[in-house]
Amino acid sequence: MHMITSKHRISMKTVCPLRSRTIFCIALVFLFAVVAPVTAGACTLTKITQYPPEPGLQNRIELTFSEAAYWQTALEDTIHLWVTVDGASRTVTTVPARAPGNAGTTVDIAYGGDSLTDGQAVSVGITDAGATLIRSAGTGQPMAAGATRSTVCCLPPAARPVPEQRSPFDIIYVAGPISTPVNDGSATGGLFDFIPIVSIPVSILIVSLVILAYVSRRRPPVS
Repeated sequence: MHMITSKHRISMKTVCPLRSRTIFCIALVFLFAVVAPVTAGACTLTKITQYPPEPGLQNRIELTFSEAAYWQTALEDTIHLWVTVDGASRTVTTVPARAPGNAGTTVDIAYGGDSLTDGQAVSVGITDAGATLIRSAGTGQPMAAGATRSTVCCLPPAARPVPEQRSPFDIIYVAGPISTPVNDGSATGGLFDFIPIVSIPVSILIVSLVILAYVSRRRPPVS
């Protein structure tokens, strides 16, 4: 009979942990192979972009997905999608169905209510029911779950109201006729319809210069 020496015992103790680690790694690989297809390829809502309001048109916002998506059933307000502005609900216009052949990474959502103003917070949500309808064009898998994204309306500079700014040196024009008659045959007087009135600081400056010049001229010469 062969005797098991201490040398053999040490080698067996060393090999057993190695086998355990190998089995554990193989189990992890199989687990990943089962779980990965469930989550990989499912499109997600990555961001939203608010369009500037246009007169006479509904507010519009763009949704962007991580990959091309489609939905074969129309997306309805509240059931599949919702929009709030500063926390108040807005009515979303039904989004028509999109065939797999027309899949895309973006979709425009129109919603009612007053036109947005600069700085208002806009939130868009896809419900769990909506997520089951929105599928990846590559894998055909639906979104894993509903999602919510928020943004702030930032109007372009041209659309923002510009406050009136005046300098002390501005010239103010006052419309209206003056009482001085003008020999042009008209009741109101031509060039005198708009009278430039210099603002008060400029008037004070002019009067001060006139007084200073007058005093300088009357000062006796130095002998």
